[in-house]
Amino acid sequence: MKPNHKSLVALLFSLVLWGTSFPALKIALKTNSTATVMVVRYGFSFALVLAYFLARHRHEFRSLKAMGPLALIGVYNFAGSYLQFAGIARTTATKSAVLTNIMIVAVPILAYWVLDERMDRSKWIAVVLSVVGALMLTTNLQFRGLLSRGTLVGDLLVTAATVFWALFIVFTRKYTRQYRGFWLLLVNQAVTFCLSVPLAPTAFVRADRFGLLAGLYLAVFCTVIPTALYNFSLKRVDATTSTILGPVETLVAALIGIVFFAETLRPFELVGTGLILATLIPLSLPKRGQIGEPALTECAYTDSGDSPCPGSKSANP
Repeated sequence: MKPNHKSLVALLFSLVLWGTSFPALKIALKTNSTATVMVVRYGFSFALVLAYFLARHRHEFRSLKAMGPLALIGVYNFAGSYLQFAGIARTTATKSAVLTNIMIVAVPILAYWVLDERMDRSKWIAVVLSVVGALMLTTNLQFRGLLSRGTLVGDLLVTAATVFWALFIVFTRKYTRQYRGFWLLLVNQAVTFCLSVPLAPTAFVRADRFGLLAGLYLAVFCTVIPTALYNFSLKRVDATTSTILGPVETLVAALIGIVFFAETLRPFELVGTGLILATLIPLSLPKRGQIGEPALTECAYTDSGDSPCPGSKSANP
């Protein structure tokens, strides 16, 4: 199934917002620990989503008992975030960026096993453009001495984080077919916050003004809004496509660095930027002979309990 323009716009907007998280984190981490910022971020985001649930969906409270499988997404989200933070502290930013690009290849493999998603020629072209563009943007093709920088432990932590992010993407795609997007968001934020609290139990007391403001910004504009948009987009955008476009986050962070931190893009980085943007071409072109798309059905969970999707096995045989 080819993504429609609305789903692609939602995906791109979510990636743009996630890209703004890098400068926000840069500011917050100057005076706050990574654990403190992580707890504050997910504490605010969970509070916002919980408040919305109590205001609009509290009559569906009993539906939460059917949301057990969604806890996996929260576990993957927490593990990816924590391991990435821990890994970056022990290796270089450049090597971390290179290792993170493994996800562009890992997701199609996992998507084939878990979702039976197939790769066509346009996706292969987009994967190549995305990988090469991301490498150019993050390394400027300067690989000399790259392997000797950082530590093996840091490299392994970042690689493990990449695997968990890949699992997060694939299973989010899987569950968007079975659950409403809000339930994915609520359970994800609840589990991520609960797992984060032990890292810094007094985070909200220890965080300074920059940590609290950055945490609030990260919660609203880099967690709740983009995650909701991402969940919406994955109803039609397959897991592989969403990952191919992932380097848009890095591109946005680079552009913010240019505008606000006087950073510059070198020649190969500019070429990489062009290649990343070019991935939209093969992904948005319709397949030969494609006329339309089948309508999607969405599982609706109500206060009456489980309501399986049409064609799925009943929860109560």
